[in-house]
Amino acid sequence: MKRRLKTALETAKVWLGYKPYFTQELETKLKLHGYLPSEIQPAIKILTEELILNDEAHFKNSIEYMQLSLKWGPKKIIDKLLYKGFSFDEAQEKVKQYYQVEAEEDILKAAIAKVKNRYPNDEKTKRKIDVYLYNRGFENPKRK
Repeated sequence: MKRRLKTALETAKVWLGYKPYFTQELETKLKLHGYLPSEIQPAIKILTEELILNDEAHFKNSIEYMQLSLKWGPKKIIDKLLYKGFSFDEAQEKVKQYYQVEAEEDILKAAIAKVKNRYPNDEKTKRKIDVYLYNRGFENPKRK
């Protein structure tokens, strides 16, 4: 096996310096880079104890970012969490816990206005709005 200059802990700290990771993402990435579970588990434990690795805070920040900055609806956020390797139930629970329902109305109004500004007011506009909102992760939106 190739000799590594850095331990799993050092490598994880470098990666976490660039962007936040969920615990399971970091474990997977360390495994892909050839670290053994006996090296990974103590590193994860230390990072969690030092609060460098905090899944709850990362869930909250990620869901807030996807909703308020990217203007995604709950379905698209759940899909993104599924892509990151979480179970459907866990993703749905976290979205239910951190998704800001009161902000959704403003996001929907802005999205509808964006589509209406882009296309002339014709019979296809309603369908284009539905498709746009569906692609953004909103299910059966109420148009204002």
